[in-house]
Amino acid sequence: MNNETFQAPTVQAEKELDKLASKLTPFQRRFADVMAIGNVRSRAEAVRQAGSKAKRPSSVAHKLMQNPVILEYIRHAVTSRLGTDMVASAVHTMSQLIHEADEDKVRFAAAKDTLDRMGMRAPERKQVHHSGQVSVHIDLG
Repeated sequence: MNNETFQAPTVQAEKELDKLASKLTPFQRRFADVMAIGNVRSRAEAVRQAGSKAKRPSSVAHKLMQNPVILEYIRHAVTSRLGTDMVASAVHTMSQLIHEADEDKVRFAAAKDTLDRMGMRAPERKQVHHSGQVSVHIDLG
């Protein structure tokens, strides 16, 4: 049996998953976790990893995938995981650009963008200079 359970990256996502999980049996939860983590080749394999000894795991998997709560749990878990993985990937890409890009222009843009997103943007200052003289000539005559 697989002891892996999905860990949500945010408190709100974790609360939503816990709310959905409370509507599932322990077996259904293990199945949904295995499906959400995505390290199986088939739904039948997920049924086996969740601990079922059924002779026809594909039939059990089919029936489980008809449950809207299981589907919603898997959707929330996968969406949450993808969001976390994509953020980590984006941060890694920016770090690589800053340290390994061939052009100074690319490294500068990546560093500047990173600082901007962290709230360390340089203040925009606009200075307006006026120069010149004002003269008034009145001819009354």
